[in-house]
Amino acid sequence: MSMTRRQKLPGIVSFTAVLFTMAGFFHAIQGLGAIIKKEYFHESSLLYSNLQVTGWVWVVIGLLQIGAAYMIVGRASGGRILGIVLASLSAVVSFFTLGALPVWSIVVIAVDLLVIYGLTVHGDAFVPGGIDEGTVADPRPEPPGRPFA
Repeated sequence: MSMTRRQKLPGIVSFTAVLFTMAGFFHAIQGLGAIIKKEYFHESSLLYSNLQVTGWVWVVIGLLQIGAAYMIVGRASGGRILGIVLASLSAVVSFFTLGALPVWSIVVIAVDLLVIYGLTVHGDAFVPGGIDEGTVADPRPEPPGRPFA
């Protein structure tokens, strides 16, 4: 019986990377909306009333989050730390826009908290080479004789 070793991307890494990519797209779309279609936002409800700057901050954070998600999937050494920092920053920025878009901001904060949870609690899965699933045995051979004789 031969034993083979294989590396597999565990569910938590995939889940965190996909969720982080989605959060990045959320921020980028929200930022583009703030830059292109200002009437969609209530500028007076924002903590900082300059919607142009807020929109560019959202776009930059979104693009950085997408890049960090790529690093997380590739298990780059700084991907996990960058992911935690960007998800924290994203939650803070979304908190500042809570008055303008309450439901959207709460959804983004919840996604960021799930990303932080995945990156911190299961941190050993994100280090380079930390995804080793161990040995996988070949299927058991059939026992000799007739099974239902």
